[in-house]
This record gives sequence, structure tokens and C-alpha cells, in this order.
Amino acid sequence: AKKLIEHLENARSTQTLMVSNTKSVDVIGIDVSNLDVVISCLLIRSGRIIGEVKKTFEPIDTKKHDEYLPQIILSIFSENQPSEEILVSHSFPYIDLIQEQLTKKWGRNIVLKTPKQGWKKELLDTALNKAQEIASVSPSAVKATKRVLNDLAKRENLPASLEFSREVLADLLQTEDLREGVEAFVEKRAPKWVNK
Repeated sequence: AKKLIEHLENARSTQTLMVSNTKSVDVIGIDVSNLDVVISCLLIRSGRIIGEVKKTFEPIDTKKHDEYLPQIILSIFSENQPSEEILVSHSFPYIDLIQEQLTKKWGRNIVLKTPKQGWKKELLDTALNKAQEIASVSPSAVKATKRVLNDLAKRENLPASLEFSREVLADLLQTEDLREGVEAFVEKRAPKWVNK
């Protein structure tokens, strides 16, 4: 078992995402549904994924998601230092404003791009697939998971955090989304989430 763990650790530390390119880049995939906006950001340094940031946002009107994207993207990089190049899956207004704000905050030129082909486009597709994967599950379950993970991150006390997760799970068991998920599974159809 010890050798297997060492092997996995070595594989993880040497695995590169881009064989011929060891650039540092951040990749943001954005998925907009009728209930929420999901963003998945892959943080890539020297060709290796070093982290992932996922955000779910429930705007008042998802048709106006372009208005919310700047604040979401800026929140991703409020604590995570961005690379000099950020790839974004969608073009939207205010890209210049985001570049200006990030350049000012981090003291170096930061550029947002929406590539249409090549390895950068493939990276964007990966991030977009992650965002779509998150968006495909119950919004109620995503919110509950975020609440539990945020609570766990704030506390050093695991028993108290487990108690909190039990309370969140009890609330989740009362949602319409749970009933819909079970019915969809039994009926062998895709669920229609209502976020209630």
C-alpha cells in the first residue's frame, strides 16, 4: 500500500497537462442555465494544474449574466493570484474593466482572452465541461455542499462541522429537488431541478 501511495504521489507531481507547452495560464469555463451561473477555473502553472476554483452564482435574472461575470471573475482572483493570461470560454462586456482591475490589484499586466482554436481552446473546453458537470446536478445539493465545505473551512472542530453537515443534510432531505431526483431515477429520465 505504501508503494502504491508513493507511486500515485509521484505520478501526480510529474503529470503535465500540456506536453509541449509549460505556460502558466488560468482557464475559466462558464455555464449558464435558467437557474444559475456556474464557473470552473483551472489554475495552471508551468503546465500543471495546481488548483481549481468553482463558483455557483444565482443571479436574479440569468439572461443578464454578463452583468454578473465581472464580479464573479474578480472574486475568483481576490485571493488566488492570477497568471498573466486568463482564458475565458465566453466573450462578454467589461473584459477591459476586469483586466484593468486585476492589473491594478496584482501589479502586473493581466490579459483575458477567448481563444477559438488550439490547445488553449481545448483547455477552455475542459473548464467548461467541469462547469456543466456542476450545473447538471441539483442546485439545492450544490448549495448544501458549499455550505458544508465553507463551514468546514472556517472551523477547526471536526465534530462541530459534522453536526452542522447533519443539519444541512436534514434540510436537503426536505427539498423538492430530492423528490425530483428520486422520481427521475426511478422513471429513468433526466431530472428537472427546481432549486426548491
